[in-house]
Amino acid sequence: MANLSITNRCNRHCDYCFARESFQPESIGVTEMSWNTFEQSLNFLIRSNVRDVSVLGGEPTMHPEFIHFVHRLLGSGMRVLVFTGGLVNVRVLDLLEKIDDDRLSVLVNVVPPTINNFSLTKRQATLYRRLGSRIVLGINIASPAVELGFLLELINQYGLNPYVRLGLAHPVLGGTNCYLHPRHYPEVGRRVTAFGLEALNRGIRIGLDCGWVPCLFPEGGLSALGMTPKDVGSRCNPILDILPNGQVIACYPLTSHSREFIPIDQDDS
Repeated sequence: MANLSITNRCNRHCDYCFARESFQPESIGVTEMSWNTFEQSLNFLIRSNVRDVSVLGGEPTMHPEFIHFVHRLLGSGMRVLVFTGGLVNVRVLDLLEKIDDDRLSVLVNVVPPTINNFSLTKRQATLYRRLGSRIVLGINIASPAVELGFLLELINQYGLNPYVRLGLAHPVLGGTNCYLHPRHYPEVGRRVTAFGLEALNRGIRIGLDCGWVPCLFPEGGLSALGMTPKDVGSRCNPILDILPNGQVIACYPLTSHSREFIPIDQDDS
């Protein structure tokens, strides 16, 4: 799997964002990925035998070539997961709806209703209605008081994919973003365990993004969810993140620590 970040533009301003500082134009020199960089990145992934690609931003649907990029990836045999904040313009949504391919899904990063706003909720609901079971819900937990039950109601109401992706808001190295402090892990672990059990009762699976650790969960919590410490401890993997300028990083929160440009094959130049 690899993450292809095609733009640093975004139409949301999440206080936990771990990519904002690493995406500044003065840091990477560009705002959007060019066709040349995209093709070099795609060829590199094909040579590396990568077949699962997540398209990220910023907000990837804001890239003027977003739909063409997606068609190119699908035409190359890739399975594509698009990450979005849900503020997708009508033109892009019309085109997404027409893609009749079971290798394309869309993950919507949602925020709890207590801090959501009406405009965002309304536009996300439009996405849910039109893409239905292609939609996977994801949430980044930045507060120990997070309520998660609303995710199950959204899945039931709109017939979304019966799967929820749970992430932790990580601190950025040298950054100032909002994040979940480890002292709050036990409370979050209790809430996630309770939520996971309710989800399983409704036939909905949960998945954990990177950064989760076994000690976060209460005793017996993991086994109740059908997981083992090994399952949780292996969530951090060396997944390539390719930035709009063609640089590769191993982890967004550690962007300032190390970057390399993708190796370019002679046939790519």
